[in-house]
Amino acid sequence: MPRLSWFASLPVLGCGLAGAVRAAPVVHCVGTVQELRNAVAASNATWQAFDLRIRSGCYALTQDGSHTHAPRFCRHSYDFAPPEHRSFRISGAWNAGCTQQAEQVTAVNSTVLDGQDAVGVFLFMGLSATNPISQISTVGVDRIQIARGWSIHANPLLRFSGCFAYGLEGGNSDPDVQSNFAFEFDRVRMELCEYGGLTLDSHTGESVRNSYFLGNTGPSASALVLSSDRAGATVCNNTFRNNVLTGTSQAATVRLRGSPWKYFSNNLVAENAHPAGAVATDLFADGTTFVRNNRLVHVVGDLGSLPFLLHNTQVAPGFLNAWNPRLSLGSALCDLGHTAAHHPGVGSWDVDGNVRVQGAAVDIGAHELEPLAPPPVDAVFANGFD
Repeated sequence: MPRLSWFASLPVLGCGLAGAVRAAPVVHCVGTVQELRNAVAASNATWQAFDLRIRSGCYALTQDGSHTHAPRFCRHSYDFAPPEHRSFRISGAWNAGCTQQAEQVTAVNSTVLDGQDAVGVFLFMGLSATNPISQISTVGVDRIQIARGWSIHANPLLRFSGCFAYGLEGGNSDPDVQSNFAFEFDRVRMELCEYGGLTLDSHTGESVRNSYFLGNTGPSASALVLSSDRAGATVCNNTFRNNVLTGTSQAATVRLRGSPWKYFSNNLVAENAHPAGAVATDLFADGTTFVRNNRLVHVVGDLGSLPFLLHNTQVAPGFLNAWNPRLSLGSALCDLGHTAAHHPGVGSWDVDGNVRVQGAAVDIGAHELEPLAPPPVDAVFANGFD
């Protein structure tokens, strides 16, 4: 299996949520796998709003008791009384005291959660039918790498992703008794996960931006599945590369279905594969999806057509090398994105913490390139000598 490629200088592999709230979140400062387990257990016991800050390092996750997913946020005590908005955050790249979070994420200060091809990394379970929640709560994930998650995808109730999954416990599909969680992913890396990178079912809205999905495998979507009848989604400025489809029916690298409206813009989708050798579908979406300023080749509409296809390109991306998701200098995707003020999802930083926008427009993909400097003026001729 390919090595983790986020940074070539990472230590040997196998070693490593936001919004307004009515009650201050409980801050957990995590620096070991056991501290991570303790923080999750404490959150499950009380289900208070929490701010889970994970210090820089590589965390090797193992199965915790009977739970196949290591950090498993489960349903116990989800029944809020009275219902209220709550904020949950999972974030990385924190210093030793969890007082400062790195803006520029490098090999030195990165946070890697490694499932070691043995356990799923994050599983977020929704509310049962006992007490519906009327307030929407937010779950934010940022500045973290999730890798080598393994999924128990044979479970009939939920399509568990190896990296990060959300679904309703018991397979409950009644919108009147679902928990109301809106998800926000920003500057997240999901790599080498089985059964897909990110799967969100029956959510109440989400955004996925400035992130990359690399080398994940899955049957219905190898990188990203967003499916809900209750809210739309914004998927903007992400890179999807080297993901492998393992299914044949409506298989796609990215799969978006559900209520209008959904925005899929400034994304780089390239070099994903189907094991049978067929051309992989880059995007499978319904007719209420705006697909704009992306690098992709093959798009399939749920109802046979996608009326909102604008300014997409099939140009070669110009990657840095065979496995790295970064673009090389001079890539044709530089300044080719859409940065209009009305367009949702363009953040102030790229996945590494570089400022957006640089140049005439935002770049396509998770990374923002610095514009090429103009050639230096010939000093001899500038001084008037020949």
